[in-house]
Amino acid sequence: MVDFLRDWITRIAALLMVFTATQILLPNNSYKKYIKYTFGLLLTYVLISPVLTFLNKDFNGINISSYNTYFTNNSLKKDDEENVGKIINSSMEIFESNLENLCIDFLKRKYPSNDYEVYVESKYKQGRIEIDTVNIYIFKDGIHTVKKVIISQDNAKDQSYRYGNIINSISEEFNIKSENINVIEG
Repeated sequence: MVDFLRDWITRIAALLMVFTATQILLPNNSYKKYIKYTFGLLLTYVLISPVLTFLNKDFNGINISSYNTYFTNNSLKKDDEENVGKIINSSMEIFESNLENLCIDFLKRKYPSNDYEVYVESKYKQGRIEIDTVNIYIFKDGIHTVKKVIISQDNAKDQSYRYGNIINSISEEFNIKSENINVIEG
């Protein structure tokens, strides 16, 4: 009985930890309500599973305890680790895409005479999202021309110096280190 209670509390705690991590990683968008609903259903099942197990002892129909055994099986724990990795990767992609769109909207409002493309690269490290780089491509007067690319530190510093006001604006608005922001004239 004590083992069953310990396993039950462990399942509740694990589900709440995964739910909390998912809520932290996901941006505020329309998917969040579906995730909350799904986790609510899972939490309801985990909470009432002892009652269902108790009722199952006298019932010859569906063997609910076999489902409990399946959910506590080690192979499922391995699958859970893979799923958490997939959730983190998916959340990172959504985060990057949302930040890119927010930067473009912000730049168009603040500097409307140009067109912009933004590409964000980030990583998940020790439970936090760290932004590696934000590359902002500026297209003057809405014309997308291809310019000769010269790869050098001096060129990047020169363009960053010319567009320091854009770098500072993005840095302040989104709390991103200015050294992680690159502005490239397109």
